[in-house]
Amino acid sequence: MKIPDGAARIITKLEQNGFEAFIVGGCVRDSIIGRIPEDWDITTSAPPAQVKALFRRTADTGLQHGTITVLDGDTGYEVTTYRMDGIYEDHRHPKEVTFTGNLREDLKRRDFTINAMAYSPRTGIIDIFNGQRDLANKLICAVGNAEERFSEDALRMLRAVRFAGQLGFEIEARTIGAIRELAPSIRYISKERIRVEIIKLLLSDGSGQFRLIKDLGLIFSFLPEWTGSGFSLSLISEINRLCKLNPIPQKTQTALVFAALLHENTDAGTAHAICRRLTFDNETVKLTERIIAFRNRILRDNEVQMRFAMNEIGTALLPVLFLFQEAEISVKKGGCLSENTHGQELQRAMLCYEKILSRNDPVTIKDLAIDGKQLKQAGFPSGPEMGKLLQYLIEQVLTNPACNTYDNLINLAKQKAMPQK
Repeated sequence: MKIPDGAARIITKLEQNGFEAFIVGGCVRDSIIGRIPEDWDITTSAPPAQVKALFRRTADTGLQHGTITVLDGDTGYEVTTYRMDGIYEDHRHPKEVTFTGNLREDLKRRDFTINAMAYSPRTGIIDIFNGQRDLANKLICAVGNAEERFSEDALRMLRAVRFAGQLGFEIEARTIGAIRELAPSIRYISKERIRVEIIKLLLSDGSGQFRLIKDLGLIFSFLPEWTGSGFSLSLISEINRLCKLNPIPQKTQTALVFAALLHENTDAGTAHAICRRLTFDNETVKLTERIIAFRNRILRDNEVQMRFAMNEIGTALLPVLFLFQEAEISVKKGGCLSENTHGQELQRAMLCYEKILSRNDPVTIKDLAIDGKQLKQAGFPSGPEMGKLLQYLIEQVLTNPACNTYDNLINLAKQKAMPQK
């Protein structure tokens, strides 16, 4: 198994000073199945104080749980002392931890067999709980007693579904039975941690496993508004496929898949409330809400209509909306856009948008050749009436961009302000 040089140096130094040390958990799992690990965690028999003494550059990132971050160059590696967890009083965190010199004790407190393996160049893979067997059989199995593991940390139930989706695995019967029984305890988990797990699942190739979150009864503790009989899981999958072909920021993809999850059962206001509850950042909340608000907006190959849409919806949001609608058409009609009438209409609308964008047509009040200050200097009153006047002017310019000159706009403003006879 190839491990980073920094991790190898840390393990070697700990061993040279009389301690055991291994890479552990997800990085071992991913290395075995040919995935690139996101993090390389190290477990050791060395107490935290010894770890700090042995390495010059460290940070106390989780000292109460025995975790010290050791810096090797620009990379940090979390080094955690073998430990045994005490009683879990909040279904998430142990009340206390006890450090131990026994690797088996450390591994048996972990969630799933595929995450309970350790490795060092000296010993090879340490696999006490048959994680390699479960990897080969593509199974998610709890370590030891599944009910105990999920009673200790209810988040593990969502993690089981998330791993099933990300890895393309199934959850073994004993483990899935324990999730079904203990599903109501997910209410003890913070909404932020729930959000992290479900978004990781929705962004994965196995997003279809989200159905288990509903089928096992996990969804109602964090999404009580859900009354639908199903999800647009095929739509989420198609959005993820299109995002691979047209790389976009992950926040945008997150908003797209979450909007796809909610859109058949919620309106924009409800989506906003759900996103807030799940502690999404402001940008993602707004984007999700607006995707749902405009998801059914018909966009046509008409430059005037398109400029009005760009003004109302936003130039930046329209490509996101195009992608959402493209995914819907693909799921409902099948094939690529050019193979059906609705897809061809959307393609023409997209070209119309690009044409307007390339010409840099004015589409917002900020694009006007005159601003509120200049209108005030020309004698027009400020306040609410100024806002109405600017809105009138942008509507004229959206209809005819050629009139966007200072003189034309002053004349239009005067005509608007002139009393009607």
